[in-house]
Amino acid sequence: MKKIIIALALLTTFLNIIAQTIKVRVEGENNKPLNDVIINNGTYIQMTDSLGYFKVNRQEKAKDYTLSKTGYKALRVTKDYLINRKIVYLKRENFLLETINVTAKEEEISSQIRHKETINIESVENKNLNSIADWLNNQQGVQVKGLDLIGEKKTLSLGGHSSRHTIIMLDGVVLNPTGQDIDLSTINQDNIESVEIIKNNASIEAGSGAIAGLIKIRSKRLTEENKVQVNNSFGSFNSIKNSINATILGERSQLEMQYSRQESENDFSFYNRQTKTDQIRENNNKFQEQLSVGGFIAMRDITIKAHMSIIDYKNYLPGTYNYAQAFAGSFIKGYSFKNTINIISNKTEAIIYSNLENNNYQNLKSPILMYKADNKNYQQISGAKMTLMQSVFGFENKSGIEYKNEQFKTKDKLKPSASISLLNRNTYSAYASFSKDIEYDLFDFNSSYSIRNDYSESFKNNVSWRFEQGVKYYSFIQTEVFFNYGTSYSLPSFYDLYWKGDSQTVGNPDLKPESSNGYRLGIKLGDNPSLEQAYWKNDTKNLIHWFRSLTAWKPANIANAEIQNFETHFKYVFLKYHTFSIAYTKTITKDKSLKDDGTHGDFYNKSLIYTPEYRLFANYIFSYHNFNQNFELLSTGKQYSTRDQLKPPLPSYKSVNSHTSYSYNYNSYSFKLIGSLNNIFNEKYEIYDYIPEPGFNWQVSLNIERKYK
Repeated sequence: MKKIIIALALLTTFLNIIAQTIKVRVEGENNKPLNDVIINNGTYIQMTDSLGYFKVNRQEKAKDYTLSKTGYKALRVTKDYLINRKIVYLKRENFLLETINVTAKEEEISSQIRHKETINIESVENKNLNSIADWLNNQQGVQVKGLDLIGEKKTLSLGGHSSRHTIIMLDGVVLNPTGQDIDLSTINQDNIESVEIIKNNASIEAGSGAIAGLIKIRSKRLTEENKVQVNNSFGSFNSIKNSINATILGERSQLEMQYSRQESENDFSFYNRQTKTDQIRENNNKFQEQLSVGGFIAMRDITIKAHMSIIDYKNYLPGTYNYAQAFAGSFIKGYSFKNTINIISNKTEAIIYSNLENNNYQNLKSPILMYKADNKNYQQISGAKMTLMQSVFGFENKSGIEYKNEQFKTKDKLKPSASISLLNRNTYSAYASFSKDIEYDLFDFNSSYSIRNDYSESFKNNVSWRFEQGVKYYSFIQTEVFFNYGTSYSLPSFYDLYWKGDSQTVGNPDLKPESSNGYRLGIKLGDNPSLEQAYWKNDTKNLIHWFRSLTAWKPANIANAEIQNFETHFKYVFLKYHTFSIAYTKTITKDKSLKDDGTHGDFYNKSLIYTPEYRLFANYIFSYHNFNQNFELLSTGKQYSTRDQLKPPLPSYKSVNSHTSYSYNYNSYSFKLIGSLNNIFNEKYEIYDYIPEPGFNWQVSLNIERKYK
């Protein structure tokens, strides 16, 4: 009996100790856990673990705790604050590293939007990536269209919208402002640090085009060591990719150079729905090489960063397999040249940029005369913007101006009359945002209001605005509620306005800008596990569609649409080495077009084309020391390919992928071996009518890094 009493007493004491000790998590501004943060309460010192946790005992006499980490502002808080909130945030600051003054912020000064989803390189570094699109394909509400192979064109859309309504921004510079989608395979993904996804109207930050939202890509920043990286990968369909990267540090500067070369035949087998036979995708060779140079120089009060990249490519284009002969031997070749200069201080940021695209599309071997083509296309986007950050009546204010010039021309060698002489579009913009964070008891409130006006000679003033509100409650279950409402617009592209294909296909210079308004609201419960629910509704007007008139095909503002998204995301890290996550998006799209007399149009309440009914992504990761195993399941619902929906929809499909990686360090060398198996069960499917996707394919890569002191 005495032993039982003693055992119960010890158990009670043990449980009491546990009850008196709580775990507190330290995160950066993007909810990323921070390890090795130093916690000092004046009695003893401890550090956060790999998941950002440290322990606080309720019985400790110490009342104040100081949290510090190189590159972040030190934070002094009370013990009661830690016990009540169970989570704290550290903000980045200017810091001295090897006598280099570096402005290290989680976001640019020019950033106007606060609520965003961030994908850091740590999330994807154990996969074989063919383009920046592979960072995004498993994200909630994001659809990447294009073949998942080296060199293939990939475009992106958010929340069921057209891909031309999603703006891609690289280091603060918009890459596709002219009403067109952008090929993500032309962006150097080897030099990316993080990607931010901003859903719902985002024209207040990007200007024209951001009706669906904005994808902000950020290049890698400061490294602390001189190093050389070499990567070699090969895989299915004779694909091969080689790259080398060198980083050189000076006393107050850094220089980084990177060269990559990739090519593939991409001659995969597919199922032809017309002939009901298996065939080989021919005339699908891809080639690309890229050179980029970047760096910075730091002075006392400012940092100047510059980056230049040039891409040379030649891609054969087999077209749809139901018209394979029409595109026999067709290809596009060309180059892009991107230049950016950033000048940053504590309160200001200036960006000067120039992006040039020059290509030649040829289809001279086609036996069908009407498909023969030889076109040269030129497009240049250049400009500058300046943003000032300051405090105004207790609010953080970011105000700025931007000038942008867009040039476009095309030369048709076979039909000179269809050529378009040089066109110019100048846009003058001014923008401002006001935001404020308030802490009260167990609550954090953050509010933001932004407004922007863009003026161009042809389309006059276009005003966009956005309101954001977020509330965090630090209780037993951490709770976050967020809401945003805004407006956006999209200008017609040069093609829509001035295209002169032939007498049967003409542009329309009288087009009006497309407009949009909508909101997104949601709630996130818990930290680990976490559950997020969101609802997103958007109404767009004056959508541009090409239609058949009495005389020719031409574009017009003939469509309105309503798009709704129901989003669910769950994530759980358990038993230290295991992570499971699942993301599900249900998309409901309705054509709301009306006739001139106000009655319902012919396609009223029909689903929008090429918009899946749902997307589900499930992911399991096992990570133990240097070994990482990742299994993925992607399931996509059916989608229609015609507005009248008289044709059966493209069926739903599932794809299972596996990524295995192992890393090893020896002295100053680091080795990483990655093997990827894609579409393991060889699913045959299409996301565009008569354009097949590859079945099972694989890729292996070896990365070697040498660091120098």
